[in-house]
Amino acid sequence: MSCRCCRRCIPSTICGADVSDLFAYSTTKYIKIRDARLGLLHYGLMFLIVVYILVYQLIGKLGYLKFNDAQNTVRLTLQEPTQGCNPNDTGCKDNFASLSQLPYCCAQNSSCKTNSDGSCSCDYRTSFKDYNCTWLSGTDASVIRESSIVVATFIHEYDQSLNTTCFNSYPSAANNCDDLWLIQEKASLFAADVEAFTMLIDHSVTSPKSGLATTSRQMQGMLFVGDNGNDGDVSKAIKDELCRSNPKAVTAQEGGSSTDHSPCYVPPNSADGLDYFSVGTLLQATGVTLEGESYPGSGHSARYEGLTINLLIDYSNSRDWHGLQPNISYLYKPSVVPQSTFKTTLLSPSSLNGQQMLKKDIHGHPVACLY
Repeated sequence: MSCRCCRRCIPSTICGADVSDLFAYSTTKYIKIRDARLGLLHYGLMFLIVVYILVYQLIGKLGYLKFNDAQNTVRLTLQEPTQGCNPNDTGCKDNFASLSQLPYCCAQNSSCKTNSDGSCSCDYRTSFKDYNCTWLSGTDASVIRESSIVVATFIHEYDQSLNTTCFNSYPSAANNCDDLWLIQEKASLFAADVEAFTMLIDHSVTSPKSGLATTSRQMQGMLFVGDNGNDGDVSKAIKDELCRSNPKAVTAQEGGSSTDHSPCYVPPNSADGLDYFSVGTLLQATGVTLEGESYPGSGHSARYEGLTINLLIDYSNSRDWHGLQPNISYLYKPSVVPQSTFKTTLLSPSSLNGQQMLKKDIHGHPVACLY
């Protein structure tokens, strides 16, 4: 059959519409550009896209792997400074710094003047008020909660007595109880040498989907002292000092070289296979000092007001450009909540009938573990 016959079999219109328009279709038209410069640019960009996707994303950044969420449990324990021993052992001696070496403690000399609020003003610490200091054990200086711990730096103590006159008759509109508890301030105290306390971190991680489960005793970890570029001069100097003062500070978690400035990676101390750091080290890693102002206009130090620290534990069993690793590793990444303060209150009965209580307002820095 010829094409002329085929055209005769197909009507020219359907319902008044041109058949050629109804069954029209599109096709691609290619244009060849003969320009070496544009050609090199075109193929060069295509090559870079292939390299970025295949080499960097899939191979380097392990894009071919599927990552599962993990769950962890953490136990935090605080211990006072000792002479290298367990304070629970018989004969173990504490190793606190002398109060005369702590500039925030009221010293027994003529340069300190006692104020009416129980503080003192000393010539050698003019930015903030000093207070009497007290020695605390690790148990006394900590409030342990789920996956977090509060480290006491300043304590207000009050004696409070139940106002029995409020219960002599049923309160009415004409007989109100204005003071349920009669409160008398007892003491305002700094916790002595709190930076020298050590914090033990016992943690484990599980991944239900992959079936992985292990404890910190079976893993290797490091403390990351970061430098996000937004640190002020003081914060950067504090972090640099930590890296400089630790001879084991390195530039990378694996295969790094020695360094004396941040960012750096610092190995933890170990006791019975568990990690521990001094409180001062964790504070340095966040770039803060308890002797700095709590927040602009506060008039008090962070030691007085307290602050909040988050300790992120980053687990990994893979490594960029190397793929899966036989062992799980982790990084401690501490950070401070800017201009934060913290206080918690404890009550304990001081009489058998419960009508006298010892109230403690504990200012400090809670360390909350995340993953």
